[in-house]
Order: sequence, then structure tokens, then C-alpha cells
Amino acid sequence: MAIVAAPVGLDGMRRAALAVFAVFGVVYAVTVGRPTARALAGAAGLVAFTFVVGAAALGWAQTPPDAVPLALQIAALSAAAGGGLAALVLGHWYLVTPKISTRPLIVLSLALAVVIFVQLSLFAVWALFGGGPGQVAFDSLVGSAALFGWLRLAVSLVFPLVLAVMAWRTAQTRSMESATGLLYIAVAAIAAGTIGAATLYVTRGILI
Repeated sequence: MAIVAAPVGLDGMRRAALAVFAVFGVVYAVTVGRPTARALAGAAGLVAFTFVVGAAALGWAQTPPDAVPLALQIAALSAAAGGGLAALVLGHWYLVTPKISTRPLIVLSLALAVVIFVQLSLFAVWALFGGGPGQVAFDSLVGSAALFGWLRLAVSLVFPLVLAVMAWRTAQTRSMESATGLLYIAVAAIAAGTIGAATLYVTRGILI
């Protein structure tokens, strides 16, 4: 196992921060028509999310240096999975209210593409130089985890990146059904990659 049990106090703070994050997420949703309240709720939620990620990485990593790449991995996986699901839910909204502005889905699809591109960049850095505890250069591409590494690269990084860009371009033409369908496939690929990446780190200490 590449992770350790988090100290009880730190784990308790992480759980509390996660609850706070959920609360501010609800507040953000119900104050969508109030820009000031929405901005405050969003900022507070971001602070809570940052604490959750930091506490999780510090608590589970074997050493403090290992916590840095682990925190980046947790944040990126969370942003991709959460962003993809949010875009998918928003796409369904257009199916029942077709005359609303296309800007939210366009922005969210583009943001999802940017997040996946960041994940792809992290994958390249970790593949070339290592990142997890005991992970060496090219370990995820030619080592014992090569199959998982190549599947991660092709199926859950490059493929959903293309789909997110296609959904972004499709939303610009107001073809919301097509954009939603593309996001369905992208979310499935992202979810599979998230599970695979988390499992590989926990079992072998390899970041992909």
C-alpha cells in the first residue's frame, strides 16, 4: 500500500471541511441570482475544497514530499470528475429549457477541456520524471503498470479531451443534444480513468 492511515485529528478536520464544502455548494446553488452572496459562497467553498485536498494528501502520503504530487492528483481528478458531471447535468437542462443562454455550457465545456489538458500535462511530467513514492521515469509506460498507463493516456485523457473540445464547439452551434451526448461519453471515460488512477496509486504508488 502506498498510502497510510491519516492521523485521527487531521482526518476529522478533513471530514469537517468536506461537510463545509458541501454546505457552501448548496448555498452557491440557491444564491445564483445574488452575485455577491454567490461569489462569497464560491470563495468559501474553494477554500474548504483546498483544505480537504491538502488534509487528504498530508494524511495519506507516506512522507510530506509525497503529499505534493498526491494533492495535485486529487485536485485534478476531483475537478475533472466533478466538472464533467456538472457539464452533463447542465446539458440536460437545455433539453427541457432550450431557449436559455448557451454561454454556461460553452464555458463549462471549455473549462473541462482545460482541466483534462492539465491532467494530460501532469501525466507527461510523472511519466518522464516519476512522481509517486518509488515511481521512476517511464515506470507508467514501460514498467509493470504499462497497460494501465497507456489505457489511462488513450482512453481517459486524450479521448475525453477530444470529446470535451467537440462538446464545446457543438454547444457554440446550439446543438445541445449532441453536446450532451458527447459529454455522456466523456464523463464515462473520465470516471473510469479516475477509478484506475486512484487504484494504481493506492496499490503501487504510481501516479498516472
